[in-house]
Amino acid sequence: MVRKVERTVEALGILCLASLLPMGILLLLHTSDGQKAVLENYVSMPFWLSVALLCLLCAACFAAGACKGKDWQDKLLCSAGALALAAIGLLTIAGRVVDPLSDLPYLQAPSQIQLEDVRFSYSNLGDTPTVQLEGLDEQGKRESFSISRGVYAQGEALYEQAGAGNGTHTITAQIAYLPHSETVVHVDLQLAGSAED
Repeated sequence: MVRKVERTVEALGILCLASLLPMGILLLLHTSDGQKAVLENYVSMPFWLSVALLCLLCAACFAAGACKGKDWQDKLLCSAGALALAAIGLLTIAGRVVDPLSDLPYLQAPSQIQLEDVRFSYSNLGDTPTVQLEGLDEQGKRESFSISRGVYAQGEALYEQAGAGNGTHTITAQIAYLPHSETVVHVDLQLAGSAED
């Protein structure tokens, strides 16, 4: 039994490492930001699937340890580890595999949203910087999307342009996105006059 688990872990490790190669090649492609984001969702699926399966396998090993534990502390610790790893594995599958697969019907016709009073934020916390665009939809609900640095730079240039006009303009965004993974496919930013115009 132990040998089977070791072989499975080795196979998942090899799959995980092998799936990094297409992700590296993706970095070299000269495609639009939206195309790169969509490709990244699908090219990275084998990597995330192997990570999730590895977590679930480790959860099963912890659960087996909980059953064989002699005292209640060992059983509690192994059960907690099994639950945590199972949750990580299942959430990874849901977010990194199921959501992109659910978006397949939307690849040819992504969802559209028009946002008013658009704002941008750039956070350099953590390993990778995050760039967000947020604005108000037609119902006045605040929506937020992750965007590329190129769209952020375009938005900052529009802010400078709007500021030169004494602040009488706001920025609007027409966003095409995949609804389940919320992957932004295309952003069209524009200056809009204020109600005073």
